[in-house]
Formats: sequence, structure tokens, C-alpha cells
Amino acid sequence: MRWLVQGKSLYGVSLVVGAVITALMLKVVWDEAIGDQLEIFAGEYNLMVDALEDRLKAIDETAYALQAVFDASTEIEPDEFRIVAEGIHKRNPYITAVMYAPHVPESQRARFISDQRDLGYVDFDIRPFAGEPAVAAQRDSLPLAYLEPFQPDTASLLGMDLLSVSRYRKDIAAAIRSGGNVVVDPDVFGIHPYGFSYFKAVYDGKSAPDRGERREAMVNGVLMLRISMSGLFEGVTTDTNMSVALLSMEAQSNDETVYYRPVAPRRASDAIDRFEMREPVNIGNKSYEYVAEKFLSGDAINKRPFIHAALFGLLITSVLVLLSRLVREQQEILQRRNSEINELVQLRTRELAFERDRAKTTVQSIGDGVITTDADGVVESMNLVAEQLTGWNVRDGVGKSIGIVFNLLDERTSAPMKNPVLRCLAEGVKIKLWQHALLVSRNGKLVAVDETSAPIFGETGALSGAVLVFRDVGKERELAQHMMYQATHDALTGLPNRTLLLDRIKQALAHAQHSQTMTAILFLDLDRFKIVNDTLGHNVGDILLVQVAQRLSRCLHADDTVSRLGGDEFVIVVHDIKAKEHVAKIAQRIGTQFKEPFLINNVEFYCTFSIGIVIYPDNGQDEFTLLKNADAAMYQAKAAGKNNFQFYSAEMNELSKIKLSLEADLRKAIERRELCLHYQPQVEAATGRIIGVEALVRWQHPARGMVSPAHFVPLAEETGLILPIGQWVLEEACRQNKAWQDAGYPPVQMAVNIANAQFQKPDLVQDVQKVLAATGLAPRYLELELTEGVLGHNAEASIATLKELRAMGVSLSIDDFGTGYSSLSYLKRFPLHTLKVDRAFVRDITTDNDDAAICSTIIAMAQNLNLSVVAEGVEDERQLEFLRQRGCQYIQGYYFSPPLPADKLAELLMTCNGHINTATYG
Repeated sequence: MRWLVQGKSLYGVSLVVGAVITALMLKVVWDEAIGDQLEIFAGEYNLMVDALEDRLKAIDETAYALQAVFDASTEIEPDEFRIVAEGIHKRNPYITAVMYAPHVPESQRARFISDQRDLGYVDFDIRPFAGEPAVAAQRDSLPLAYLEPFQPDTASLLGMDLLSVSRYRKDIAAAIRSGGNVVVDPDVFGIHPYGFSYFKAVYDGKSAPDRGERREAMVNGVLMLRISMSGLFEGVTTDTNMSVALLSMEAQSNDETVYYRPVAPRRASDAIDRFEMREPVNIGNKSYEYVAEKFLSGDAINKRPFIHAALFGLLITSVLVLLSRLVREQQEILQRRNSEINELVQLRTRELAFERDRAKTTVQSIGDGVITTDADGVVESMNLVAEQLTGWNVRDGVGKSIGIVFNLLDERTSAPMKNPVLRCLAEGVKIKLWQHALLVSRNGKLVAVDETSAPIFGETGALSGAVLVFRDVGKERELAQHMMYQATHDALTGLPNRTLLLDRIKQALAHAQHSQTMTAILFLDLDRFKIVNDTLGHNVGDILLVQVAQRLSRCLHADDTVSRLGGDEFVIVVHDIKAKEHVAKIAQRIGTQFKEPFLINNVEFYCTFSIGIVIYPDNGQDEFTLLKNADAAMYQAKAAGKNNFQFYSAEMNELSKIKLSLEADLRKAIERRELCLHYQPQVEAATGRIIGVEALVRWQHPARGMVSPAHFVPLAEETGLILPIGQWVLEEACRQNKAWQDAGYPPVQMAVNIANAQFQKPDLVQDVQKVLAATGLAPRYLELELTEGVLGHNAEASIATLKELRAMGVSLSIDDFGTGYSSLSYLKRFPLHTLKVDRAFVRDITTDNDDAAICSTIIAMAQNLNLSVVAEGVEDERQLEFLRQRGCQYIQGYYFSPPLPADKLAELLMTCNGHINTATYG
């Protein structure tokens, strides 16, 4: 037994025990070193993810802000777009390009290209992307019309049709139908090596409709942001050994697809471990995953603790081995070892102090304010930025409650906000606040901040405190408020737009319900405003609208609302109405303001209006019903002769329904062959010889009977149906005239009315050529009648069109001359043949000196300009004799013949051999 204790067995056991102790100590030191490195890696990773999330959130907010800008105004100037885009790129350099492609229907393609060239893009055209098929002329387009920065690598994209890019079509359709954000990757255009395109649709009506089909029908255009992946990831981590990648989650197989990796993972020859962290993220409608990877090099591990642990284990082993032989020296050995252990502890303490100092320096150097607290919310530390923003220095702030140092108010209500750090400590989770938070500094200054509070857990997992990170976002919030103003106010007049109007009406209704009063809504529309735009130009129309807005604002109290709904439509909301008479007085007060002329470019204008009035709660319970009913009342005021106001009544809804029903029937009238033409003769005043006929459209409705043109022609012009109806009239009139000639009747000239919308079509000349070729009618037997509105709208283009028509041999006349705003100087420049005097001047020429003077002047002026004159509406012999004496060549009216069906007109031509017996038809 004594040999066993003193022999080799005891020595071997001592070696094994010493080795086990050494290994355990090395394992503990290893785990601690790896844990420290993993914690550093996790901290870097969390900072990277937060930075990327903030940047992606900024992209979303930029897209929504741009959508709001385009919702606020459909006419954004290129310079305005450039200023907004430069601001976006300056704040977010990773957004390398901002583009907008308006929705251009096939029917507006030529007009859109012309407008863009007028803006200075002389070579602008709608074209396909390189390598894609040519853009089909008969489909809608999304051409890039706004793009910034406008540089050589992006200028080449101007006019490119996004729908021509096969890679984009499906995603653009998804953006339009969903109303959300859609991402396309990778970068199709190749401007940047890595990146993605970010789409967002803009709709008519300011906000996305609730169904995909309606969104497609109401889309105004598509916003496109170009995102550089290198810019997005730039500076998100300061660890040069960390590899960052973005993985696509929409691969066709189970393999991970690396979409972007700015730095490939580097595995050093002495790598001892590998760290990896992942985080899912949605960019638009695509799913991705952040992946951070780092190989831990042996150089990163502090080797001193391992050496110390090994030495300590070796010493323990030596002690155990020598224990049996050195019992008498045990106390001395233990004392020496205690001294060595104390030195190691002091060394480790100094190292920990150095690490704390380095962490403190790092916190002091960042641009955000940082405050740490204990588990009770008492401030433990503050960096310099936190001192500057809160106004508390470290000496005074440390030891105070976080609620005193970091005091928040809600900027909307000025009410105190619950402290986020206290919420974080109470709930044990990360708390992030941003919108509407104001920090009250120690000196009373208010600072707009966003902040994040995160809990701190000790080694045991217990909550030990919290860290608060915050920054000054005053400039960003100021910009957001400015963009919100743009989104809620009319760009031309500065009045509230439809979005803000609906909110104001909601507030007014709530107030009226609470105070048991009434609210009035006045829907105002300017009379004949379209003529001002058509004849004098949209710039004059815009000046007139601004002056109208100023006068309306002067008529009302500060609590009332004046808004511009769009075009020449204004809506007024009046609070605390006691009786209808009160509203009538307001309408009369507005009328008084409009009696004074408007002065534009030293020219006086007189402007009248029609107003529809509704009263809450009598005429509707919500803002949409009230606006609809006010609109119906306004149209009733126009039907009553304009320049008046009408209160809404239930019968107006019935009139609106009748109008909608009439519109639906009119859309089917052509295909059902319900339209027909009647023809009124135009005769030579001196001889009574029929020299021509005017084609007048009629509608034989199967249920309503013969519908007056006065009812359905304005409706056709309002709805755009005038284009197919006008085309049908032109074809049918030419066909009928050729049929008369083929049957042997005396040849006459056929006069066909051309609506303004028809004349503005870029292919009008080609349409006329095709009709003449198809019917075989010689051009000299066709006369096109135009209204005076044509003269003032884009005069140079109108002159070019008229010259082409005249060169074909077609005659041209101005219908209803004297009722519009045309300049007499245009008559010298326009290649016209005939002036038609409006029946309004002819009706009273024998009894009204003014009308007699007007008719005489028009006839004399036409003679001096070598133009023929046709007087309309001649109904008796005295009118005929007056016109003959003044030299009027041609007459049209019921004195000779009413409009007749084709067969009756043919009988008249044959019976009279081209001459009208006024005794029979007078």
C-alpha cells in the first residue's frame, strides 16, 4: 500500500488529473474568447441590418412621397421633377435614378410626342428598349418622360417604352393591379453592375382604387426608382473581414441564389471558426435574405489567457505530481501560486478596463445620441451627442431618471408621450418611435427625434438596463411636411385639393352633428371656361383660375374652406348654417365679386359661374353623397341658363339617371343603326338655285322617339362619343352625295360639321382622304364646317391642317361666325372659303339695329376678304330681302326648306330641277 501511494501509479493519476484540469481551463478560456468575438460580430451585424432597413424604408417613403407629388398635380414641370430628384439622391445616394413614365393611350400618342418635343426634347419619340421589338402604334405605352439625373448614361433612355421591356411587363402589371411596390432584379438597363428597379403606380383619383381592374383603368403612370446595390450596402459595416450578401428567396430550386455580394468571404489560412447570421427581408414584392459571414482568424484571439491557463494547469499538474514528495513545501508552493494568480487577475482587469475605454470612445464618436440606464431607468452614461440634444451634461444627467433627461411630447397634440425606455424596461423588448416625437431639451428647445430603445440582459439572462439611441430628424420631418402640403393642396391656386377637401368635409359634418347645426357645400363651375383655354391659351386660363380662387377666398370666413376640385371646378364648405337663406346670401356675395372684370395682360374679362348647393343633413349623410348631389345641382344650374345657383332636390338625381341612361344608349346607337342624316338645302339668294346641302345628324331612339341634337350632341362631346359619331356622319354624307350624283340628280356641295375634337385628331386629313376614296366623291363636292374655337387653339397647327385639306380640293367654312372669341386677324391667315352667319344674329335683323349692324359688318368683311357668306336661320321674306340687299350670296333656313330625309331631299332636287319655289317651301 505504501508503494502504491508513493509509486508510479500515484504519479500517473496526478498527470491525468492535471491534464483534465488543464483541458477544462483551456475550454473555458476558448468558449469565453469565441463568445466575445461572436458578440462583437452580432453587434456589427445588428448595426448593418438596422442601417439597411432604414435605407429600404427611405426607398419606400420616397416612392410614396413621389406618388403623392404626382397625385397632387398631373402637370409636373421637368425642373420641378429635377429639384425633387436631386433632393432624393442627395439624401439617399443609393437611389441612382428617379424616373416617371406617364400612361399614354394609343389615341394620345402623337399628341404626347408633340408636347414632349415642345418642351425641348426635339428628338423625342416613343421607342422600344434595345433588342426588343418595335413599339406597336395601336397599344398603350409607358414612355420614360421624366428621368434624373439627366446624364449620358440615362439620357438615352428618354422616350423608352417600359412596356417594351419583356422583363418589365409582368412586374409593371403587378404594380398597377396591386397598388403596391414591385421590384425587378437584376438591373436590366446595365447602368450599374448590380441593382434593381423599383416600380410604383400613380392613379387618377389620387389614391389606388380598391380593385385591380379599376386600377388598370385609372392608372396615370408608373414611378421607377433605380437602386444601386453597391450604394445600398456602402458603409453598412466597418468590419473589413465581414462578408455581406443578399440572397434571393425566389429561386426555382432549393439552392440559394446569391443576388449581391460586394465582398466575398475570405478564409484565412489560420481560420479557427466561422460565424454566420441571417435575416429575412422584403424589398417591394420580392423576398430576400441578408447573410453576414466571417471567418475567425487565430490572430483575433487573445492568446495570453490560453498561455496562462496552460501554465496554471502545468503548475497544478506539477503540484499533484510532487504532492507526495513535497508535503512539507506545500504551504510555500501555494503562497507562490496565489501571488501568480493575483498577477493574472490584475492583468485581466487591466485588459477589461482597456476594452471598456475603447467601447466608450466608440460610443462618443458616433453621430447619434446614446444613453444607457440601469433596470430602474436611472441614467448611467451619456455620449457627447446625447448631451447636446438633451441639454444635460454628464455630471448632472447621470443618476437622474430617464423621464427627466429624455422628455418627449407629441408634436400633433403637445401632450406628453410615454417614455420609450420605460416601455422597453417594462416589456423587455426593443421599442422604436419615429413619427411626431419632440424631445424637450433642458433649456426648453424642441427637437424632432426618432429613437430606438433596446433592453440589456446580464449573463444570467436577467434584465440589467436599457440603451437608448436617438438622432435629430428635424430637416427630414420638415421635408415630409412640405411634401404632405404639396400632396394636399392644388399646385396652381394653393387651395386645398380633393384629398384635403374630403377630410375638411368629414370634420365639418362631425362638428355639425355635435353642435346640431347645418353644413352647406357649394359646387362652383365657371361658365364657358373651355372657350378661354381654346381661344386664348392655357396660360391665360391658369391666370384666370388663380384670380377666381383669390376672389372666392375673400367672400368667406376663415373657418370655411375653398378648394379646387380640378379644372374650373371649385368646392366651398360653409359651417354653422342656420337656414337656406344664409347660403343664398353667400352665393349672391360671390356673384357680386364676379361682376367686376378680371384683368389679364391688360385685357378685361368677364366671367360667370354656375353653383350647385347641398345642405347637410338634408341632402346626404357623407362627403361622397353630398359632393355627388352638389355636382348634380350645378349641372341643373347650367341647364337653367348658367350664371345662377340651384339648391339640390331629389328630382335632380332622376335627371342624372336619365342622362346616364341616355349616354349608355348613345354608345350603342351607331352599331344599332339608330342614327340618320337629314339634309337642309343651301340656296343662292339671287336665283333660289340649290347650290348645296348641310348634313344634320338625327337620332331615332327606339323608345324615346326622335331625340333632339341639342340633347345628345353636347353629351357626345362631353363623353368623347363625338369622334365615332362624327366619323360616321362624314362617311354617310359623302356616300349619300355620291349616290345622288350616280342617280342623275343635279350635283350639290355637301356641308359636314367637324367637331373640335375631330379637328384636333392628328390623322384628320388622312381620314378625309380615305372617306373620299372609299365613296368616290370628288373633293370639290365636300365642305367641312368648323367652329370658331378651332381658330384659337394651336393656330399654327390648325393652319397647316387646313392648308392640306384645301390642297385636296375640299372647301372650308366657319360655322356660327360671331359667337366665339376668334381674332379677326386669323381670317386673313386661315385658308377659308365661307363664313356662316349664326341664326342668333339673323333672327332679329329686321327689328334689332344691333343685329342688323352685326350682319351687315360680317357680310362686308367677308366680301373684302373674298369669302362667301351663308346666312343661317332665314325664316321670312323680310329677312331674305335684307340679306340680298347687303350682298349675302347664300341662304339657309326654314323659309326655303326644313332639314329633310335623303329621299325627300332627292324629290326636291328632281321636282325643282335644282331651284326652290319659295311660295311652296317658304
